[in-house]
Amino acid sequence: MFNRAWKAISKTTLAAAVCAALLTGFSTPAQASVVTTSTDDIVRPIDMTEETALSLAEEGSGVITPYGGPVVEQWLDKNNEVVFLRRDAAYKIEAHGLTPKPVRVVTQWANDVKQEGTSRVYRTQVGSPKAGWVMVRVVVDYRKYGPGGQTFGVVTAYCEGTQVCPAFVNSTVG
Repeated sequence: MFNRAWKAISKTTLAAAVCAALLTGFSTPAQASVVTTSTDDIVRPIDMTEETALSLAEEGSGVITPYGGPVVEQWLDKNNEVVFLRRDAAYKIEAHGLTPKPVRVVTQWANDVKQEGTSRVYRTQVGSPKAGWVMVRVVVDYRKYGPGGQTFGVVTAYCEGTQVCPAFVNSTVG
């Protein structure tokens, strides 16, 4: 998973390091790992294994993993498997108008669950007769990812057929 990382030394901001990663061949910031340390303003590629990156992350050295970031919430799904919600996925679902609560509820109560490779897709209708109904889709990747046997976790969650979920989705399950 980790073939390369970018070592941004001192005063280099995260934005500058991400720009450097983009300029040197990564198509998205999510494909790069950035390591920040302190000495001068040189940005250079280094080889890094997943094990090295995870150990650096545990030491708090500024490693930003290629996907997701740290776990912000976790819960059990309807099959008693742990679902992790990482920071970047939380930002993504927020952009779709969702809070973590309906995402958790869908993974715990979905009536339509399909396995797709290492991911599981949960779908269920959320709403009420008065507010209306909307199909909420949550994708969770169960491939091993983090320390201690963690899995990647929530990839995305959204209401089908719309860019932003109606406000009643959050309040219905709240």
